[in-house]
Amino acid sequence: MAQGDADSVSLRPSFGLDYTSELQTDFSRAKWNNILQLRADVPLSRKFSFHVASSSFVTTNEEYLADDLQGFSNIDSWNIPFTFMVAGFTWHINDRHSLFAGIRRIDEDYFCSDAHALFTNSSCGGYPTITFNYPVAIYPVSAMGIHYAYDSENLGVQASIYNGMASDELTGRYNMFRVCPKSDGVLVFSQVEYRHQESRYGIGASLFESETWEEEWKPYHRSWRR
Repeated sequence: MAQGDADSVSLRPSFGLDYTSELQTDFSRAKWNNILQLRADVPLSRKFSFHVASSSFVTTNEEYLADDLQGFSNIDSWNIPFTFMVAGFTWHINDRHSLFAGIRRIDEDYFCSDAHALFTNSSCGGYPTITFNYPVAIYPVSAMGIHYAYDSENLGVQASIYNGMASDELTGRYNMFRVCPKSDGVLVFSQVEYRHQESRYGIGASLFESETWEEEWKPYHRSWRR
């Protein structure tokens, strides 16, 4: 009976809601940003679970107030009524290994500790030199991908492969459900993190490959990533 109770608790779904509001000004203009994020984790068994997360963004001005490459807002975006951040299944291989398949964003996993977020989220998250220059799966867009994670007390290893073109659209040609490596290219991300007491040390690598990036996708690339 005790074991049965424990199982029922462990398989109980969980839900979350986050709302963030931000007022920006350069002392001559002002803009108001709002983002609503919803999350649900639904265990299907001890080995498999379904995850879904969405975001909706509303702003009074889609343009940056400061004409620079480094923004200091973690939620700046164009208006998005609704889009997925995460939607897919996780296979919990054992206590340390897991494998996810579905829609996801790089900033769900990479360089997203409290300290890292202070410096990278406002630069498109992840590795800014990659995420700033290419239309990859970083806030506020997502893409289909596979994500592997290994986690122990002192060591964390992650590796992902994504469709090279990400989007916030649910329908149409440029939708986030695309898996087209020939035309969209692919993005590979990896990271190794060592933890000792209160310190964390990380190293990572990434590869973006697309044969048609210049001729097909660059014109579609959002202007906010200047």
